[in-house]
Amino acid sequence: MNTKTNQRYQKTEQQIIETFLDLLRRMPLKQIHVRTLCDACGLNRSSFYLHFQDLSDLMQKTELVLIRNAEHLASSGAASETEEARFARYFAFIQQYQGFFRTYLNAVPQSRFLDSLVPDAEEEGSEGRTSRYLRAFFRAGLTALVRTWLDAGCPESPEVLSALLFQELSL
Repeated sequence: MNTKTNQRYQKTEQQIIETFLDLLRRMPLKQIHVRTLCDACGLNRSSFYLHFQDLSDLMQKTELVLIRNAEHLASSGAASETEEARFARYFAFIQQYQGFFRTYLNAVPQSRFLDSLVPDAEEEGSEGRTSRYLRAFFRAGLTALVRTWLDAGCPESPEVLSALLFQELSL
């Protein structure tokens, strides 16, 4: 039986997500329909609906897959890696999937993906409260920075963008 733990089920879901990411590289979301997606990956509509409720659900699940991939990316860095180098790797990842991120960041006020780049800290007393506000400010600024970079077509390299973030903002 084709269940969620079944390898065939997982492979089909992965195929749908990869095709969706490919289509987002080539066209805006408003031109992508379930039929377009199914035709592109050679599946019927019932197969799509077995995995996803609609394109919005696909978008959310794709974000979760990309968050998992980014977590793997984070753990693959050397222990001596600087924060600037770490963010350059994240920016390269975002650039690789810029079709998705451009669409998603313009559709949601705040991205769980970008939020995951700025971990929460243990908060106690007034220092914890101040730290919470600074992290919120940084997350919102990071979202705006990435959104602006993507909307401009990623003219700066990930390394230059990271250097800008760390040098110009004195982080």
